Amino acid sequence: MNGEVGNLISLAQGVHDQIANVPALEVTEMPDNVNMTTVTMGINSDLLKLMGASQTLLANTTANQAALDSVKSGLGQLNTSVTTLETEGKQLTDKVTTLGDSLDTEYNNNKTFLDQFSQVMANTKTGNRKNQLVYDYLSNPVNADNVDTTLQESRAPQTQKVDTRSSLIFLMITFIMSLVLAQFLRDLDWTKLNFFKATERQHLRNSLVPVTAITLSGGLLGALIAIIGSSRLNLAGNQGIALGIILALMGMGFVLVSHGILLRLKSFGLLVLVGLLMAYVISASQLFDGEFDNLNTFIRGWNPLTYMDQLLTAILNFQTHWLHLALVPLAALVLGLAINSHYYRKLR
Repeated sequence: MNGEVGNLISLAQGVHDQIANVPALEVTEMPDNVNMTTVTMGINSDLLKLMGASQTLLANTTANQAALDSVKSGLGQLNTSVTTLETEGKQLTDKVTTLGDSLDTEYNNNKTFLDQFSQVMANTKTGNRKNQLVYDYLSNPVNADNVDTTLQESRAPQTQKVDTRSSLIFLMITFIMSLVLAQFLRDLDWTKLNFFKATERQHLRNSLVPVTAITLSGGLLGALIAIIGSSRLNLAGNQGIALGIILALMGMGFVLVSHGILLRLKSFGLLVLVGLLMAYVISASQLFDGEFDNLNTFIRGWNPLTYMDQLLTAILNFQTHWLHLALVPLAALVLGLAINSHYYRKLR
């Protein structure tokens, strides 16, 4: 215990000695209260300026913060407007797409209806003319006050108009053009053609090339006239095909018969053919009134062109039971083939 007290006293004595040996601070300048006051006032003035600048900066910062909040709010509203516009634009696009699909469907339906309606209207004909009554009915609204009158008119017997002029024109053009073609082919020397070969002076094979060429030329002539006439008269498919077949048959018969008559009778044959055409024109009922029609009965009875005219009239007016009349151009074709084959079988 005594040893510990001794050690503690020794330690305290060492601390006392160290404090006593600390060197004293030498004061080289005397404190000047005037300079200290001046510096303090300057620091105070600068501090006031700094506080004013801080307050100004704080005010500016507050204003900038308000402007930033306003810009942020405006950007938020703009973003909302853009989002709304995008949504509405997408909805509008969907509506436009739906409308386009509806219009396409409606267009296809209207086109189908138009095609079907056009086909129906094409069949509403009187002969080869449009049925004006149907067009008038569709163009004018129905008046309830005139229903009884309309019913009475519809129940009244009506006479169907028959197109007889077109058959006259078709027949005259086909006959005249066939006559001109036959006159041209009559002066043609078939022996000078490269594909014409004769093994014997008199044989039926010698007539094969000229008769075939004459027949085909007549058929092409009739088909060409039928195509032009069908387009002008707006004939339906089956009707146009029937007209083409009959006119081709007539063209072949006319060319062959005219060619054979011109070969045998020369100029007198031309007079006979023109006389046959004139007799048909004179007896044609299309050119005269009904009261003078009985005077031409005899001429029409023996003229084959009259029966061909009746055949064309039946085809152009959708009439039936005309197949027996087709025997007349068929007979003309057979007669023309016989005449020309007999003539060309012998080399000349």
